[in-house]
Amino acid sequence: MHDINAPTVLHFVGAGRDVGGTLSYVRSLTRQNGARNVLIVQKGFTQTREPYMRLLKIKEGDYGSLVSPMAALDSLKQIFWLRRKLGRHPRRIFHGHSRGGVLIGIVLALLGYKNVVVTIHINGSQRWFYQLGHRILKDRMIFLCPAMKRYYGLSADNWRDCIPGSVTPKMRRPGKTNPPFFGPQSEQKLTLGGCGIVVAWKRWEIILEALGMLSRDLRSRVRFVHVGDPLDEAISKEYAQRLRNLVTQHQLEDIVEWRGHQNDLNDFYSEIDLLVHPAENEPFGLSVVEALFAGTPVLASDSVGAADLLKKENGLTFPTNDARALASVIASILSGETPFPRVNRQSLRPLEPDYLGARWAEIYARLMDRTLA
Repeated sequence: MHDINAPTVLHFVGAGRDVGGTLSYVRSLTRQNGARNVLIVQKGFTQTREPYMRLLKIKEGDYGSLVSPMAALDSLKQIFWLRRKLGRHPRRIFHGHSRGGVLIGIVLALLGYKNVVVTIHINGSQRWFYQLGHRILKDRMIFLCPAMKRYYGLSADNWRDCIPGSVTPKMRRPGKTNPPFFGPQSEQKLTLGGCGIVVAWKRWEIILEALGMLSRDLRSRVRFVHVGDPLDEAISKEYAQRLRNLVTQHQLEDIVEWRGHQNDLNDFYSEIDLLVHPAENEPFGLSVVEALFAGTPVLASDSVGAADLLKKENGLTFPTNDARALASVIASILSGETPFPRVNRQSLRPLEPDYLGARWAEIYARLMDRTLA
């Protein structure tokens, strides 16, 4: 039972489908944030992932873009009814997540609403927009990690004003007791994993190109398993075909497996030795958090936000978009030159659901104090 004085938080995502990390993030923060949580989505939205949330549906539109004036207008149109909802019920809070949600949050703040907060989920190309938004919202603009703040040219000496996502309790596994041993005399096969949608900015081709650079002997000791589907968009499907062509080009058919979408990833994280996260400038990457809580270390590009978690422990990094450097890291693991990384569970405490939930509860309580003062 919720406290009758608990706020109701309207999470504006504006999604048309139940896919992507933003919705996973919202779900991860709703369990222990002391609020009633409502998800604002498009009319055709159907929930396919747990935990299921109460839905508030709005007209179909483009709420995930700021590139075109029409997309911005779709979001701005929602301000009229949101003002009524926030004005009539002072214990309601607007929490914007998508680009459109951030735009709405900025406008509401300019209109004098104090019960507004936004979370930035992307390293957007319109940096000026987010810098302007930060000047307006100040501590009501929350980032996922310090790397994201640095991307926007903001001070980021620690995790202050940063709240990443977390994982469901069932994703928290003890992991392997002993890390695998690799070296010249080892017969151990290195199983690499990739987890995420099949889109170009995830840079899955970097892994395939790196595998293609390995010597035939080393290639026989590695395999790559990917879970995730292309989006229902032509550009994403074309990218998926490009990846299949690379598999053929580099003769990787025997060591690469595309498994598509999987609801339960526990077996996947238990099966792989190392999660490879080659994305370019990805803000954080919830799959990284999932892997670490499952006890699986991560090999990530050095431009992703999660790289802040991979310093001296939990995994390794390689230069972004550098397939040759990635191949070198893989080869050095297989040869035993690079010690296999281990997950330090104590370092994951700031990512625990109860810890993050408590932080959001504090933010919502602060907004209520300002609104009701």
